[in-house]
Amino acid sequence: ILKQIFLNKEQELTITLNKVDELTKQLDQLRKLKITTNKEQSQNNNELDKLKQELMVELFYVLSPPQK
Repeated sequence: ILKQIFLNKEQELTITLNKVDELTKQLDQLRKLKITTNKEQSQNNNELDKLKQELMVELFYVLSPPQK
């Protein structure tokens, strides 16, 4: 009976370890996705800032009175 208990516990442990491995993989994937998303967001923000600056310059030239 002790051997059966041991085998059952061993099986439970194996199942639990497999679950931990799978969850660890999922967590790693989520971290990579977050890093990628943050990087893309930063690039998008930089591009947006650049476009805003260009627009401000264009508006300045359009709205500024001609100098004589």
